[in-house]
Amino acid sequence: MKKTILMFAAAALLLATPSCKKGENDPFLSLSSRKARISNEWVVTNISSTYTDLDSDGDSWSQTATFDGTTRTVVSSNTSGGTTVSNTYTYTFSDYSITIEKDGTWSMSQAYTYSEDDDWSWPGYTTTDAHSVTITSSGSWSFVGKEKDAYKGKERVLLNTLNFTWTDNVTSTTKNDGTGNVVDTQTSSNSSTDVEAHGQDVMVYDIDMLKGKEMVWMESYDGNDSNSNTYGSTTTTTSSTYTGSNTMTLEQK
Repeated sequence: MKKTILMFAAAALLLATPSCKKGENDPFLSLSSRKARISNEWVVTNISSTYTDLDSDGDSWSQTATFDGTTRTVVSSNTSGGTTVSNTYTYTFSDYSITIEKDGTWSMSQAYTYSEDDDWSWPGYTTTDAHSVTITSSGSWSFVGKEKDAYKGKERVLLNTLNFTWTDNVTSTTKNDGTGNVVDTQTSSNSSTDVEAHGQDVMVYDIDMLKGKEMVWMESYDGNDSNSNTYGSTTTTTSSTYTGSNTMTLEQK
């Protein structure tokens, strides 16, 4: 009798475990389906990305970006004619969250601030622009089906953007370089709203890990571009090669 009960218990456990490991770092078995696990409110806690573009003239452009849940740091570097110029940009986030619903819809919100010097400052004065940016977007989502010899089913997620709204509120403060006193303050606001057609703006991520409270998305890309221009009897051809990767960690809200 005891043996029979144990057999039934094992069978029930198998029936209640419909989802097995698909992502590289998924749990081996889960009591909830992959769709149930991904359908949650998520907070982006970490991002690491790189991008490099090298053209046939030997000029290059590269960018690395990191995000620790609050601060996003972007380092951009451009090399042309043997001279390299680098810039670092810092953004402070108060919100970076994504909600994925079981009905096949998703939404995202971002809110961050950053400051930059205004290049149009008058001689003897310094103007700093303080930006406060909010972004919202939404659309539909789905798992990408199985691709022979490359991906298992439900190993990738596709986000189709249908609505996108961006707002940038700017406070410009001008100081006298000689005294440091504020001589002028101006405020302005810029915004845009886009409604996209289905399939017009699509992002696809590899799901490296999908647990109950944590998820890791990854994407990588590489390729090349070639352009040819003919002026009179002279044809000039340029080409470039690019490569990049992006890893995003999300935790349940």
